[in-house]
This record gives sequence, C-alpha cells and structure tokens, in this order.
Amino acid sequence: MKKPVKNIIILLIVLASLPAFSQAPEGMKYQAVARNAAGSVLANTDVTFNISIIQGSAEGVVIYYETHDASTNETGLVTLVIGQGETDDDFSAIDWSSGPYFLSVEINGIMMGTSQLLSVPYALHAKEAENVFSGDYNELANKPDLSVYIQNESDPLFGASVAKGIAAPDTARWNEAYNSQSAPGITYKAGPGINITGDIISTDVPDPEKPIPAIFQGGIIYVHPYFINSAVWGDNNLLIGTISETDGNSNTEKLASVQSGSSYPAKVCSNLVDLGYDDWYLPSRYEIDAICKQSYLLKNINYSSHYWSSTEYNKDMAWKVNFYNGAQTADYKNRVNTFICVRRDK
Repeated sequence: MKKPVKNIIILLIVLASLPAFSQAPEGMKYQAVARNAAGSVLANTDVTFNISIIQGSAEGVVIYYETHDASTNETGLVTLVIGQGETDDDFSAIDWSSGPYFLSVEINGIMMGTSQLLSVPYALHAKEAENVFSGDYNELANKPDLSVYIQNESDPLFGASVAKGIAAPDTARWNEAYNSQSAPGITYKAGPGINITGDIISTDVPDPEKPIPAIFQGGIIYVHPYFINSAVWGDNNLLIGTISETDGNSNTEKLASVQSGSSYPAKVCSNLVDLGYDDWYLPSRYEIDAICKQSYLLKNINYSSHYWSSTEYNKDMAWKVNFYNGAQTADYKNRVNTFICVRRDK
C-alpha cells in the first residue's frame, strides 16, 4: 500500500539532515527533497521553509523561529542552513545544554512534522564549553588528592650520597655540556684552584691581577683576567688555514704571520706583553668553549657577548662561542665580536 505523500516528505527531510560543523559555526546544514501532493519531485522550484526550534517537548515553547526562501535543484533537492534564515530571534543565544530540543518544519505553509534534535546542535554546545576551562588544574572541582602518592625519599644509600645535595643551580648548564677535554659530548668542569684529576693546585680564589687558570684537555690554559676587547676577526675571502680546534697558539702564530692589520684579535694577542708574559694567543674553538664552560672563574666576563676563536670555518668565516648559551657557530670574519687572550705554560 502506498504511503501518504506527507509522510514521505517528512522521512526524506529527517534522513537528509546533516551537521555542518568543522569549527562549530552558528548554524546547522539542512537538506530535503521537495515533492508535490502527487509525490512528484519539485525540480527547479521556489519553496518557502518555516523553521521552529522548540524546547522541552514537541509541544513545548518555540524559542527560535526563522523562514527561508529557497530553490530546489534539478532533482528537487534544497539545502539551507538553520540559524541563518530571516528571523527576529538570536540563534547564538540558544542554550543547547538546556534540552531536549525539537525541530518543526513547514514547506509552503504545510506542516511537515516535528522531530527531536539529537547530536547535531550539541557541537554548538561544545563550542561554548571550550571556553569554560582555562587549563589551570587548580580551577578544577573535585580534584584528587595526589599527596597520598608522594613519598619522602627513605633510601639510606641515597641519603648518604653526593646526589642528595644537588640543587637546581648545579644542573642549570648541564644541557650545554660540550667536551672541552677530548671530543664533543662531555664537559669537564673544575672550581678555582683544582685541576682535572682533583688535585689541589691552590686553595686561593684566583687573583684578578694574575692569569686565571682553566682546565683544558687535562692541562691548564691561563686567561688574561681583564683584557677584553672587540674587533673583526680578519678579512673575508682569505683562507689562512688555521684549522686546529685545540691549539690556538699554532693558529695565532700563523694568523700573525699573514694578517697585516694590528687590531685583528690574533695580532693583538700575539703582540700583547702583560702580567710578565709575552706568549699570549687567541684561543682555538674548543679552548674558548672550555673557557665558556668555566666562565664563573672570570670576574670581568660579558655574558651577552660572542667570543672569537682562532679556528677558521672557511675563507669567509671563523668559529665563535656565544657566552650567553654556550652555542658554537661560525660568523663572518669582518664582523665585530669580543675576544680574550690566553697562554699556556711551556
């Protein structure tokens, strides 16, 4: 037996209702196939929709009403967005958490039926809910008591170990570790007056008027305590061949024999006579890195500066170390950076 045309239209409208949410816009996409009383598709025809949203029950209060003047396509399909029709109401003001809600549809003045809205509009409620929680754990209600899971360390071996005394300042620069002893990967660090093996050299704090000792590759390099200057490294487009990453003295001798400018860092260090020594040189890449790791020994260090090394990167660039974060990078030779002079006992 053939069903009434009215019921067929209602069924098609309900089944063709689709959500139109990607980021929860103010509306619901709605599709239907329009037919006449004989059941024939109304193709390319103007139709008028009256849409009502009812709260509580199918016979409840109409809280939103709108109309749509639309046209069907060649198959009788019409598409509209509920919430964007002609209306005096505010679709965005609907509190979707206060349902249930029902949708009532009229086409050309003929009631097509009323059906309950289930999951479709609640994406709009999710849009409202996304702004409720700030992300602060302390704002949550009914927070669990996590203190029952926190236990004080009771291991007697830990209590007697050196690790117990490690505090945040001791670990502040661990991630910047770099091998200033042999190869990239490990940084050897020593306090004032102590060498790499732990033997006490002196119990005195370094004298600011004497070269300051720093550990490097199991030996000592001495840093000038207050001579800090700035200059360009040298000329671009000139490969000198100072490739040693550990022997700044040999690099400096080669640079001093080639460079003519007296203000170049290697030239300045090579010509420096101070504190009773005349064998100062510009430190190599790993030497200046080791000094950076032990910069707490230096009184006049500038942590916002980049310090030149005597190691070339290529014909246009040389290695430098950023004393703020310990990063080693190559920079153009004709750029001004800070430099210091060092020496070693022969």
